[in-house]
Amino acid sequence: LVFIALLFVVRAASSGRKLTSAEAIANAMEVVSGEMDGPIDGRTRATALRLLAMADPADPLVPALHGWLAARPTERRVLSTADRLALAIERAYGRLSRRPAFGRVLAALMILDVAVTVLGTATLILALHEGTTEAGAVATAGQAVSAIVGGLLVLRGLPDLAGARVEALRWFRRGVLAWILVTQVFAFYASQLAAVGGLAAHVATYAALTYLIVQERARERVEERPRDVAAGALRWRP
Repeated sequence: LVFIALLFVVRAASSGRKLTSAEAIANAMEVVSGEMDGPIDGRTRATALRLLAMADPADPLVPALHGWLAARPTERRVLSTADRLALAIERAYGRLSRRPAFGRVLAALMILDVAVTVLGTATLILALHEGTTEAGAVATAGQAVSAIVGGLLVLRGLPDLAGARVEALRWFRRGVLAWILVTQVFAFYASQLAAVGGLAAHVATYAALTYLIVQERARERVEERPRDVAAGALRWRP
């Protein structure tokens, strides 16, 4: 439990920290360092531009790097089936996430997840209540408390959906992580067979939330300071 608490603290501290301007520029230069000659890969260019969007446009290196990237031809390569599928999913998510109903649907799904988890935990506890040993009672209490705490973490993120979607998604993920690391451990102690389905569902939900966070953060970085970046690019003259 101490390890799990430390994990939450470390994740919360690291997720809230943004790169400094110097770090963003250094990372952008590192990204393109392997492609100094010839065409540049489209993904490499996009990654470098996202990093430069986080940097201070007043830094002379920012417009210089923007100009260098603009002057480099894009490498043409044949996309694999996996690349095309990933690109299609990314574009589909971009379209769906901009619809007004997306936030409401996501909130409804997370509330449903909380209800299913808490009710499923209660059902499992009631079904195995008879003949519970002292150790089993401790596991039952841990399972119940952790299921409720995870649900509260998820519900905490709901108010942030409208104005801070990434933060809301992080709260959702924290709740799901609590279920995976704590609730499911106690559930496996009580009944391994009954806990398998719940674990698979929570892992899939955690992976989906992580993907949504990555996509939302990428979009935020591009849209964060578009005017400043454009102004910096206009100031640069090759």
